[in-house]
Amino acid sequence: MADSVSFSHKSPHPADSFWKVLGAFTEIDWLVGPGNYSVGEHEGRPARILKMDTPVVEFLLGCDDDRRELRYGVLKNPFVPVDNYRATVTVKPDAEGCLVEFSATFDLDEVPLAQVSEMLNSGYGMIASQIDISLEQQAAP
Repeated sequence: MADSVSFSHKSPHPADSFWKVLGAFTEIDWLVGPGNYSVGEHEGRPARILKMDTPVVEFLLGCDDDRRELRYGVLKNPFVPVDNYRATVTVKPDAEGCLVEFSATFDLDEVPLAQVSEMLNSGYGMIASQIDISLEQQAAP
């Protein structure tokens, strides 16, 4: 049975604006900066490869603009030390902006679930915050 984590983020930005950034899977200058990633393929699917000491390969499993839902996988690496990692991110409008919900399933390897949950939730929080910052910078005069 796969283990799982979930994380929610309230953003003050409209769902469509947040989704426009998040849904552009291979355009992540807002996250890692220009030149710090490349775009390629993994098993015939679009992939983004983050340039780190150990490259991080994230590959697109599905993107539904109407539902504002993104599904992706990550190859095992030091930052996601699990097997069969699959995540879903949804963006839903609410009265004050939008609610961003991250959920992931995976098979634990050597790292305990509590530690993996902490790592992933920290990463999800950083991703959501960086999109908020990017949207604020775009709105600034």
